[in-house]
Amino acid sequence: MGRRDIAAGLAATFLGAACSGWGEDGLARLQQLHPAPPAPAAASGAGCGLPDAPGATTTAPSSGCLGLLSGQWAVRLVQFANISPLGPPAWNLTISDLFLASLSGDKASLQLAFCDEETALTDDTGSPQTLGQNTIPPALAKALAAAPFVVPLPGDGTLHAGGLVWLWGLRGLADPATDPLPSDADAGTVWDQDGDGNPGVTVDVLSPQGEIYMVKRAIFDFAEGSVASGWITGPLQFSIDQQVLGASTSILDATVPISPRSGCTSVYQFKCVDPGFDCASLVQGYRSIFANAP
Repeated sequence: MGRRDIAAGLAATFLGAACSGWGEDGLARLQQLHPAPPAPAAASGAGCGLPDAPGATTTAPSSGCLGLLSGQWAVRLVQFANISPLGPPAWNLTISDLFLASLSGDKASLQLAFCDEETALTDDTGSPQTLGQNTIPPALAKALAAAPFVVPLPGDGTLHAGGLVWLWGLRGLADPATDPLPSDADAGTVWDQDGDGNPGVTVDVLSPQGEIYMVKRAIFDFAEGSVASGWITGPLQFSIDQQVLGASTSILDATVPISPRSGCTSVYQFKCVDPGFDCASLVQGYRSIFANAP
């Protein structure tokens, strides 16, 4: 499966964990080895721009969805965040969680099956950062897909839901939304979800090469938006908590907080797609599939 993200964001602990151990000298050396590409010309609102390819065009949604009563959707949850891997000033992190969604049998909820998480990071000067790359291992992608993220429907033809908790590598929390995340790999709430023998879930880091073992909790609020013409779109609020429980090398063994970016509106985007549309198509084309969404 081998999907690569911009790991300076590292989906988001990934970069922060890696950078926290480098220090200024180490980071300077890595920048010499892996120089960042030149920053593109800034566009109006670029700081909160959606992760669409420049000039991207897309096809119309499939006609196979009857409101929220039938069909399959390609889903992108775009979260505009800040992270400070080297301390102030904060860098801009954009997270795109990608899913395929279908209705539950009783049509009371949407079942979101995970496909991938893509990230992009720019520093305080607006320059894109590409130090390191990470891969979501096939075992992790498969494990997350096997436990769909459920979005309940209010039953009135709209989509709006709050306090929806999405967990990675955790189970048995008394209150999944508020319990402190475990910092001990042997805690009873830590779940080897991807079955690789390491605590929590494992993410591969290519540079500096290694692995991170972590748990994560995301909480989403879907504000009521628009349901029309094969699209379901609206504002998204989120919080992310995560804890690194270990790593294959000490340079990666740290946790850096992520916070919502002020002045940006995160969004959810659902686009009706044909039944044969799959995760591979979504991951390959997500930067154009959602272009011009309402």
